[in-house]
Amino acid sequence: MSVEIRGAKEMQEMLKEVASLKDIQNAVKVNTTEMHQKASRKVAVDTGHLRRSITTEFSDGGLTGRVYTDVEYSIYQEYGTRFQSGTPFMRPSLYEQRPMFYKDMERLLKK
Repeated sequence: MSVEIRGAKEMQEMLKEVASLKDIQNAVKVNTTEMHQKASRKVAVDTGHLRRSITTEFSDGGLTGRVYTDVEYSIYQEYGTRFQSGTPFMRPSLYEQRPMFYKDMERLLKK
């Protein structure tokens, strides 16, 4: 399971014109790291394996941040099964962080 936050192509072009690349990379890094922390706090813990497996990764020269886990049962934890309801941790973290990311990008556009 993974969740990625990416900007629209047009927004990236506008940001390149208005903000410095370092500012954009910093905003992506901060928001991705905050989402990672939120997901780690929200995840249900039995053995702690799932919490420890939540990973942050950056690509595209720091313009793309990714928070993910490769634990096989994480999808069942997030969405549940027909026998038990899920205990979401990635989606709520994304929904909580997304407005902050957009706000940071808007701030960079106004520079």
